Amino acid sequence: MRVLFINFPLAVNAVWDLLVRLPINEKIKNSLYEVSDTWENLLEVKSSHHLHRLLYCLQIIEDFLLNKEDERLK
Repeated sequence: MRVLFINFPLAVNAVWDLLVRLPINEKIKNSLYEVSDTWENLLEVKSSHHLHRLLYCLQIIEDFLLNKEDERLK
């Protein structure tokens, strides 16, 4: 599957665009906002899909920070 996406960058972009339109997982979002565990556990660093989880969590954190900045500037 990885080879397929390497050869089709438009497909990669289309998949990413679709994923960012999906609603945020509330359980993950709340655990990040509340910092309910260690960062290592929240980001699942030791799991086999850790890179995807890390990127997803960073997107959520970025969204939170941008929203806070927008509120501050109002």
